[in-house]
Amino acid sequence: MINEVFGEKRYEQLNAVEGVNLWRQGTNPYDSDIFHESPLGLATYNYLLTHFPDWLPLVFAICDLLTATVLAFVAEQYLYKSIEMEKKQKVPESASSLVLKWSDVNWVPLLVAILYLMSPFSVLSCGGRSTVIFQNCLIAHFMLFTILGCWTFASIILAMLSCHTLYHVTLVVPLAMYIYQTSGNNKTWKIIKVWTSVCTFAVAAAVLIMMFRKFTGSWQFLWSTYGCILSVPDLTPNIAFRLRKDPFFFLFIHLFIITIFKSYPCIGDVAFYLALLPIWSHLFYLFNTGQVFLLTDILSAYVKENII
Repeated sequence: MINEVFGEKRYEQLNAVEGVNLWRQGTNPYDSDIFHESPLGLATYNYLLTHFPDWLPLVFAICDLLTATVLAFVAEQYLYKSIEMEKKQKVPESASSLVLKWSDVNWVPLLVAILYLMSPFSVLSCGGRSTVIFQNCLIAHFMLFTILGCWTFASIILAMLSCHTLYHVTLVVPLAMYIYQTSGNNKTWKIIKVWTSVCTFAVAAAVLIMMFRKFTGSWQFLWSTYGCILSVPDLTPNIAFRLRKDPFFFLFIHLFIITIFKSYPCIGDVAFYLALLPIWSHLFYLFNTGQVFLLTDILSAYVKENII
């Protein structure tokens, strides 16, 4: 099973290399049904394979280390803000075990980084040089800038993510919710900040699309990247979550849903959201997380081997 999964990650890398080789030979890789990476990915892989062909393992390892570091800082900042918010609320004694404590800040961020780096999913993705490594790094920085209030940078990174993988466009919803809830008490000012960030996201995405058009010389990439995602009719999500009071947790759940329903999920996607689970470790006693993920992994392996 491990060899099969590792082989899939190697195939993903070979697919990217094949797209770059076609591009260097003067053939548009989007003219066929072989290459489905975005032009942003194509330009990135072309640069890496041109300038750092012998350093690719190190590049992937550094990118993973950077992602883990950023995730640890995101966890720390989120815990700080959550504890401050809980202080303002009256919590009954019966619910004291569900309340975050300052001691959690000392170990949860480190555990998040360790979980991401030591997860078998992360190790396989990095060892197989899966392109999802770069995507995870962008998502981590998007979360960081969101929680720090640097919403212009968050909007630009979200535009890059959305133009690379269309699913992430939906993350504009938790971004807007977080901005609205953390922008003071002036309702007008809140709305202005939300619309400014949404417009920044839209403009950045439009600029990137136009750059892709100039880079590839045609609009063919639209169907090869976004069209193949939208044309999958059987993966329409029908599960609704009402998490308006905690947009950051909503963002986490949204990443979970994206991984489940995306057309071509990677094990690196799973490693990313699993690493963030310790942030809510004070709620773990309500359910057995390990059994849930073990069961889902076994079921997905069974479906792959016996049904697909």
